[in-house]
Amino acid sequence: MRPYDYGAYLVNFWRWWDGDKEHRIKGMNKEIALRNFIQRIRDKAKSRDLGIVYTPPRVAGLRAEFAAGGAPAVELRLTGKIWDGLKWEWREWGDFLHFEVYKGTEPNFAADAAHLVGTTREYLYRDTAVASGQVYYYKLRAVNANNAAGPLSREVKVPGYGLLIAAGVGGTTDPVPGAYMYEPGATATVRAIPDDKFEFSHWSGDASGTANPVQVVMNARKDIQANFVRSGMFPPLNFTGKKVVNRSLSQEQTILVLNWLADPRNKNMAKYRMYLVEGNTRRLLAELDPAATEYTRRGIAKDKPYTFGITALNAEGLESLMVTATVK
Repeated sequence: MRPYDYGAYLVNFWRWWDGDKEHRIKGMNKEIALRNFIQRIRDKAKSRDLGIVYTPPRVAGLRAEFAAGGAPAVELRLTGKIWDGLKWEWREWGDFLHFEVYKGTEPNFAADAAHLVGTTREYLYRDTAVASGQVYYYKLRAVNANNAAGPLSREVKVPGYGLLIAAGVGGTTDPVPGAYMYEPGATATVRAIPDDKFEFSHWSGDASGTANPVQVVMNARKDIQANFVRSGMFPPLNFTGKKVVNRSLSQEQTILVLNWLADPRNKNMAKYRMYLVEGNTRRLLAELDPAATEYTRRGIAKDKPYTFGITALNAEGLESLMVTATVK
């Protein structure tokens, strides 16, 4: 410490590692001494007073959003960097104590004791005392080891409703799949983008139909998914089934009748494939003419439910996704 107190530059001429260990520092007392020295003078390189505790700078890089799924919660996230564009983090600053988190329901609220919701040393803070549909405002500041607070961060706003966007196999969306926040009553516009050799099929969840892009009115939390099918082949439409009792003078037989409509988008149709679906497996029952719209199966148990699936194939052997129908 004496050379440092005299204002001299410190030159560390030890090697961190060498083979003969003569000048080795790693794992030796020299390493411990050097670490203790740096820990003692950290953040104080411009001051002779090693007892000084600096006031924290303004916190940068604050983001806030409603957490996706589960009970309503707001997640506040920091980059962890003390200054934007520089590598130093808050946890590396010897004088750092914690962050104070403030919340209000109006912009420019006062950062006082009534709005203080918690403290944390982490770069993620989860606030569960929130309600879906409410708009919140957050700001925070860093506090040093002497309990002196720095300036407040910029104020961030969290709108009231979350939209969770997902995409099935064969494409993505714009905005990309994920959780997004909107103010109550706002309209979200989401576009489905198919991959190569796929086409957009339909929306599911809290959106339906084939409009692309789709408009979602945010009057509540919404979950939507874009669904895709392989290009050129689409499963049949309106696939349904029913059981029919065939009676004669001597016997009674239960017959299952499945019906569907051809999808007019299909080109170069070759055939349909009918499957019996049991759990996660499917068994091929028949291959049908491309003009067929009905399939009949005899020997059906009267009180047993059955699930059937149907696909469409073209002349190149490209098979569509399967649609199912359960008949009880």
